[in-house]
Amino acid sequence: MKINLKNGHIMVKEIIREEKESETSSGIILPGQQLEDEQASTAKVVRSDTDEFPEGCTVLFHKVLPIDVNMRLDGDKDLQLYFFINTRDIICSITE
Repeated sequence: MKINLKNGHIMVKEIIREEKESETSSGIILPGQQLEDEQASTAKVVRSDTDEFPEGCTVLFHKVLPIDVNMRLDGDKDLQLYFFINTRDIICSITE
């Protein structure tokens, strides 16, 4: 599938963080924290036309700003959630 990005947008796939269960001192098991209420999330850039955020780069973005699309891309077996974000709405890039 050919995707032509316009108007300074990049395409990213959110990095899902899994929180481990915890147990209280009295033995109650607490499920992992719900992260849906967070305002920002990290993602890997999967399509980009800019040198500032190249493909494979990790970015932090505000979850309210992007457009989200369920689609199959490059051999995905199932529908995947991708985000289209304007580069000016990226909070920062992350390097390890």
